[in-house]
Order: sequence, then structure tokens, then C-alpha cells
Amino acid sequence: MGIVQRFQHWSHHTREDLTSNREDLTSTVLRVILGLILLGKGIAFLSNADELRSMIMNSRFSAGTTFLVSYVTFAHIFGGVFIIVGLLTRIVLLLQLPILIGALVFILPAQGISTFNGAFFLTLLVLILLLYSLVVGPGEVSMDDYMKKHLL
Repeated sequence: MGIVQRFQHWSHHTREDLTSNREDLTSTVLRVILGLILLGKGIAFLSNADELRSMIMNSRFSAGTTFLVSYVTFAHIFGGVFIIVGLLTRIVLLLQLPILIGALVFILPAQGISTFNGAFFLTLLVLILLLYSLVVGPGEVSMDDYMKKHLL
């Protein structure tokens, strides 16, 4: 193989590696941002449990309020940590779906149009990131990928 052929072979494989690394870096950064947002909201819900309880009481889900407050808070905290490190990513993302859909459909409209400014768009952004991460998967920089390659 001549020098020109080696260079073409090298440049072709390098370009593929850079493209896949860029896509993996993007999915990893978006996954970590999603995890940080969920972790932050979980800590905020833990700090202001009464506010979360009143939001749930003012919606259609007044029964089982204590369970819902606990589920939302701990699903956000532990789910955020698991999503950041990429552990059981798709399972944790599926556990977040009912919370976010419930917030968009039942909780935020019950609060009124004036609160659509920040909370509605943050919830919508988190739902979009969640669906993206659910489709794309955890990526190569995750505990899921490490366990798949080294432990299973």
C-alpha cells in the first residue's frame, strides 16, 4: 500500500472516529445536563415539600399525595444521579416519563397561564431531552456501556 492509499485510509477512519466521537460527546453532555436538571429539581422538591404537596393537591391527583410527593422527589434525585453516571439509563428515563407528562398535562395547567413562562418550558425542555436520551441511549461514556463491555 502506497503512501497516498495509507493517508486516504487513515483520513477516512479518522473522520469516522471524529464524527462518532462528536455525536457521543453531544449525547453525553445532553444526558449529564438532563441529570443535573432532574437532580436540582429533586433537591428543590425535597427542600420545599409543602409547595410540591400544594401543587399536587390543587390538581386532579389529590388522592395519594404523600406517595406522589415521595415518588417525584426521590425519582428526580436518584434518577438524576443515575442519568449523570449513565447507570440503568433507559429504565430511569422511563420512570421519569409519567412525572413529566403528568406535570405538563395536569399540574402546570391547574396553576394557570401565568406560570407557563418558566416552569412549563423547563418541563417541556426536560421532556424533550428525556425522549432524546431514551432514543439515543446512554452513549459510550456511561456505566451501562462499561458494564456491557467489561462485566457482562
